[in-house]
Amino acid sequence: MRLNEIRESGLLELYVLGELNKSEKETVLKAISFFPELKKELTLIENAFLFYAKLHAIKPDDYQNNGIIISSITIGLTALLMLLWQ
Repeated sequence: MRLNEIRESGLLELYVLGELNKSEKETVLKAISFFPELKKELTLIENAFLFYAKLHAIKPDDYQNNGIIISSITIGLTALLMLLWQ
């Protein structure tokens, strides 16, 4: 694959998302070894996805957040008690 083909194929974006099959992943890895500048592009794509995710993230309200924390503590304590009682 030529440099422009790999850039325009969408494979780099799918690689960052972990959505490639084995063959496609090998294609991207070969392209990266042949075109080292693609590593920088992968970093830019990853940063763009992270920025987008943070920009559109939905923050739970305090009630939901407290419920998650209490559930996590309860599960942890239950697991600990089960280990102690064995």
